[in-house]
Amino acid sequence: MPEKEPQSCATPFRTMIGGQALIEGIMMLGPEKKSIVVRRPDGGLEIKTEERKLIKDPILGWPFIRGVVNFCTSMYTGVTALMYSAEFYPEDEAGEEEPSRFEQWLDKKLGSEKAMSLFTTLAVILGMAFSVGLFFVLRRCSPERSCIFSRLSPCGPETWWRGPRGWSFFWGT
Repeated sequence: MPEKEPQSCATPFRTMIGGQALIEGIMMLGPEKKSIVVRRPDGGLEIKTEERKLIKDPILGWPFIRGVVNFCTSMYTGVTALMYSAEFYPEDEAGEEEPSRFEQWLDKKLGSEKAMSLFTTLAVILGMAFSVGLFFVLRRCSPERSCIFSRLSPCGPETWWRGPRGWSFFWGT
């Protein structure tokens, strides 16, 4: 049987594993599976492992489309893992509140799983819309342009985005 060549330092090992911290736990993503480990309030570990659902479409070879789809799936995967870990630690243990009429209506119309999925998707969409919107608003507020931020800056209109010491504010000099 031929022996494997030892891997030299010249050929770096690349891993395809990533992760995210959760509330009292961690999520790890591999090329084929996703695993979430959360510490229960009693001290035990709750392990949830599932196959990853990868989308294989030729259009995902296009750089911009691939980036948008990967960003959206990363946001959705991260938020759902955070929500899963949050289920183990209720907000208020002192008293159980009765669900509001809106919550009762949602539970009756959609069910609790579909309502949670709806709110998670809505939160991801709103978060992306706010981040992209803020990016464009702040970009339009450059020092050459008139903007509300430059008028409110106590240091003058040209320093609102660089800080009171100019560029040294970012570089620490």
